Amino acid sequence: METGSLWRKWDLHIHTPASYHHNFRFSDDGERIEYNDDIWDKYIDELEKILDVAVIGITDYFSIEGYKKVLEYRQKGRLENFDLILPNIEFRLDRFLSSRKDEEPKRLNFHVIFSDEIEPERIEKEFLEELHIKTPFGEERKLTRGNIEEIGRILKEHHERFRDKSDYFVGCMNITISLDEIIEVLYKKKVNFWWEILACFTR
Repeated sequence: METGSLWRKWDLHIHTPASYHHNFRFSDDGERIEYNDDIWDKYIDELEKILDVAVIGITDYFSIEGYKKVLEYRQKGRLENFDLILPNIEFRLDRFLSSRKDEEPKRLNFHVIFSDEIEPERIEKEFLEELHIKTPFGEERKLTRGNIEEIGRILKEHHERFRDKSDYFVGCMNITISLDEIIEVLYKKKVNFWWEILACFTR
């Protein structure tokens, strides 16, 4: 008898401890001691409990640092419960969703999901580093972690409400990327990349 359609569940929006904003915590001091204060080990253990999802997208804002870390575990024989793990980069755009007059405008977020056949280094060198950050003080800089952190440091010097946050957190909170530039770079590099633009999200 021939097999009919086979349906598999995908979850392409899974953030990691490398994301500037995440909710991964130890439940208590006992758990912290159990994992030797390594939140990544707990994160991987939690992912391995998922048995009904075939494909996941490892998601971080403006980077693939979390994806690279997950690949390290995968190469050590972990996360075999997934058939496929894809890199998903989430960008906060310089565009707002239209809103009612009594609502604060919401920025549009945009995700770019790459094939797992593309090496992380190529994604960084030929895509991410081709993009430019738009800063709150009206300048553009290359999209690098160092620039994000420097923007965060400058903002912390001028805004007291940011002082208790990390430079990286504050930088990521306040930078944006041009959607037009994202699309332009992807088309320019289309010979090198098998890519798919998946969705837009609000935050």
